[in-house]
Amino acid sequence: MNNFKNEFLRYSYLPNREQGLTLVELLIVIFIIGILSAIALPSFLKEVNKAKGVEAIVRIKNFNRNQQTYYSENLVFTNDVSNLNNSSVETENYRYLILPFDRDQIVIHVALPKKPGLQYYGGGVYFRNTIDGQKVMYTCGPLSSSNPTVLGVVALVRSSCQF
Repeated sequence: MNNFKNEFLRYSYLPNREQGLTLVELLIVIFIIGILSAIALPSFLKEVNKAKGVEAIVRIKNFNRNQQTYYSENLVFTNDVSNLNNSSVETENYRYLILPFDRDQIVIHVALPKKPGLQYYGGGVYFRNTIDGQKVMYTCGPLSSSNPTVLGVVALVRSSCQF
């Protein structure tokens, strides 16, 4: 037992020269982490831009819904974003427009990105006559557009919604 105690004390007080990493091992680990980060960064940034686009999708849906409510209360569409439930014209990522068409029978909401790499979005509210002559209000969108102009978004919404 005394021999075990002496060996234990000897190993516990002597410096262990095999602990830790050498400089070469540390540099290799840092290099591998750097390569993995470089591979993962582009896909991470792509997902961040998708998440920013969700803001525009949600706001276009809300604009469509609020525009229907505004019309039912005032019998006219609004072209002012601030009339739609305290909505703001701009956020950190997007600027929003309301464009009336066809003697205010169609209104198109457009989300214009303020930063590169973000999609343009659009949606609309419109009337369509039924077979018996009644006007029915429909919503369309949000739709994403890769055409980076307001006219491109309007053309996409008009063609997709079949006004």
